[in-house]
Amino acid sequence: MTLLRWILFLPASFVGGLFASFLLRMGAFIFPEIIRFLVCGAGGAAGMVYCGLYVAPRKTQAVKWVLIVLAALLGLLSALGSLLAGKDKLETAIGISMFLTALAFSGIKPDDITESSQPRAG
Repeated sequence: MTLLRWILFLPASFVGGLFASFLLRMGAFIFPEIIRFLVCGAGGAAGMVYCGLYVAPRKTQAVKWVLIVLAALLGLLSALGSLLAGKDKLETAIGISMFLTALAFSGIKPDDITESSQPRAG
């Protein structure tokens, strides 16, 4: 089971990022477009890091940094792709937000990211 979790932690992080980004994009339709894009990018990065750490059998600093670097690279590629394709410049906010949110996870311990919000007994 441990081997399977090591194999699946990267695909799970991508799926988690896509799912979080999609849900936030659909749920934030009442806000202005810039807010929607910023929340969508931040949610994608947070979903990637959280789901990857949740599936990985060991929550080490190395696993956390692999996920942070992947999310940051995807954010940079998204921002550069939007700029180079000549699309709406506002869509660049998704990539920038994803990049900055991924870097924000650098100061948090891996166990604190996936820790339950339930109060501890005793």
